[in-house]
Formats: sequence, C-alpha cells, structure tokens
Amino acid sequence: MKAMKLANGEIDIGNLVVPIEYETMHIREDGTMEKLKQEVSGRKLSLHDIRKDHLHRMSTLKALRNINVEELTQVEVCKMLSDNGEVVLEDDFIRNKQRLDELCHTRHMAVWHDHSDIAGNKYYVIIECFLVGLL
Repeated sequence: MKAMKLANGEIDIGNLVVPIEYETMHIREDGTMEKLKQEVSGRKLSLHDIRKDHLHRMSTLKALRNINVEELTQVEVCKMLSDNGEVVLEDDFIRNKQRLDELCHTRHMAVWHDHSDIAGNKYYVIIECFLVGLL
C-alpha cells in the first residue's frame, strides 16, 4: 500500500542529497565472503512544501479558524483578547480589532536542528512543528 502511494507521488519523501556508496562484507551461507555495495543518502523537503502540506492538513481538520473580526462587537473582541492573555486597550477598538486579526492569522513554526551536516555538506538535520494558536 505504501509502495503504491510512493510510486503515485501521494507520499512525498523529498529529494536525495549527498549520496555515498559504501562497500560491506557479507558472509554467505556456504561460508564464503561477498562484497556488497550499498548507497546511502539523505533526503530533503522544501519548506514551502512543508508549509503547504501543513495548511492543507489543518484546514481539513478544521483547526484553522477564519474569524471575521469586522463582524465582532467591542465586548467580543475584548473578551477574546483577554482570554488569550493580550493587553486590551479600553479606548481603542480599532487597534484591538487589528491585534485580534493578527493573532487569528499568525502561524508559528518551531524549528530545531543539531548543527550537524551530512558528509561535510551543509544539509542540516531539522525537526519542525507548527504551534497551534489559542484562537
């Protein structure tokens, strides 16, 4: 099943980077030695593709909320801001709406890497995750 999805392109495994060929020794059943060549390489995915895939997954899970800030009342805007630990400007409704709109449409991405490289090339090992907002 997974092989079919890989062949169809449904599962993106990225592009091969820095292929290295290793020679290993293998003992056959009859006790003789055999040299085998193996190729090992890293893979990379573009950040654009990662973001596009994440946006698609979040929209199908209904995790993205499209709040129309223009339709909210001042009380609703102030409540949503204060529920999320934001400072509410009591006398500036327009700036409160702008801040709420900014919070609703901002996506944060946490990225970690260990400063390593693959075979001396500058391809880093990176782990990424998206932080889902409170709104």
